[in-house]
Amino acid sequence: MIKMYDLLRENGIDRPDYKEFAVKIFDFFCDHYSEEFAFGKAWHFDGRCEEPNGTIGAFVTMALVDGYRILGNERYLEYAIKSLDFYMKRDLDQFLCTAGAIDCTCVDKETAGPIIIAALDIYEITGDKKYLEYAEKASYYFASWMYLYDVHYGPEAEFTQYGYYTAGSTYVSVQHPALDQWGELMCCEWLRLADYTGDDRWRKRAIMSWYNCTQCIATEENRVFHGRKRPIGSQNEAFYQARWGHRKDPNERGHLNDWLVSWVNVFRLTVIDRMTRVNKYKDASALN
Repeated sequence: MIKMYDLLRENGIDRPDYKEFAVKIFDFFCDHYSEEFAFGKAWHFDGRCEEPNGTIGAFVTMALVDGYRILGNERYLEYAIKSLDFYMKRDLDQFLCTAGAIDCTCVDKETAGPIIIAALDIYEITGDKKYLEYAEKASYYFASWMYLYDVHYGPEAEFTQYGYYTAGSTYVSVQHPALDQWGELMCCEWLRLADYTGDDRWRKRAIMSWYNCTQCIATEENRVFHGRKRPIGSQNEAFYQARWGHRKDPNERGHLNDWLVSWVNVFRLTVIDRMTRVNKYKDASALN
């Protein structure tokens, strides 16, 4: 909401209700911050924390940095830094992030994402190299979920038929180890990390992720999947690289689903938008 408020304001449109909504969320989490569990995972409207566990609260950390940058409220930066230190010590120092999916408590890759973004943003704001180290450590965790090679499938596999390859993809979680496009959100962040650290491997990982996550997008020339025409620009949500019990043949590998959810397109557009905004990084054109 705060990003929407800021974007509209840049274009001469004032939406104070968006700002008010975001401020209420920011203030709620700052008021209810816990030294024991930081921002928690699930809350009641009356301010009781239903589920305190999970790294998912780091998404609030990331948002608070945006709140500080856009609104200039020092309190938001204070709690962003405090919570980032917390999640690094409790979770990433154990190389364990959990609960990106709110319907289960599971080890996953997604909850390292907001830590990477927040750490890089706070490093830019403060110049404290501790946060650059945070971003690199969280990125190593995130990258540990990445395929660095192509799995070979037989001619009957859909991956072979549609030309999908696994290099650059990332697992979802331990509970749901399919491949998805979530990793592309780190493209701009890894370019930033490469720029600040001088480690070109992060740029290479960003390129691998982008190329992988832009596969099998329906176009005018190639929009038929499983005998069905897909809307132009659509992309399925998961690629099943291993054996899955819900298939008629449990030994079948290398297929994709037909769940055309919106987030995969939103993530792709987010990366493109960030590439146009974060244009001071010399490698930002690498994904064009």
